[in-house]
Amino acid sequence: MLHVERLSESNRDSFFNLHCDRHEAGFCFCAAWDVESWDDWEERSAEENRAIREQLYTDGIYDGFLAFVDGEPDPVAWIQAAPRDSIPRLSRQFNLSQDSGAWAIGCLLIRPDWRGKGIARQMLTNVIDEISYSGASRIEAFPRSGEGHPAHELWNGPLALYLSLGFEVVQEGEPRCVVALEL
Repeated sequence: MLHVERLSESNRDSFFNLHCDRHEAGFCFCAAWDVESWDDWEERSAEENRAIREQLYTDGIYDGFLAFVDGEPDPVAWIQAAPRDSIPRLSRQFNLSQDSGAWAIGCLLIRPDWRGKGIARQMLTNVIDEISYSGASRIEAFPRSGEGHPAHELWNGPLALYLSLGFEVVQEGEPRCVVALEL
């Protein structure tokens, strides 16, 4: 059974247990939207990205959800989700106006051994419910445009998944589009 938890002080170690080399996720630490630009992303080190995540924790920022499956010691999935205006780089990159009611899904990571088992759909459905309870009026995501991309390029989640859950493309773009779900 899948259990989704908000990221918090009490489960932050679980975040690092998922974001590690063992699960093919030991580089980013979901820090991509917290660097100034993509210009030096490839030159960054895992340690630099982990330091960003640690600073977010120090600042009291717990910007996502973890999914656990009964019997698994480590989480099987992660979704970065937060009020969109708290992630200014998203607004800059996609030329979005401020919107205090909009939430953003910046990243969707499924552990490799759990991909293709419906975890993304289950988790995203739970996270949509959680976000709607928070009073948000809209959820936006930024999936890779087109189809047939390898898993490592789908770190925002696949477009087809969002469309199947009622999101609509509101801004075309390459390599990523903007999809939104009105709540």
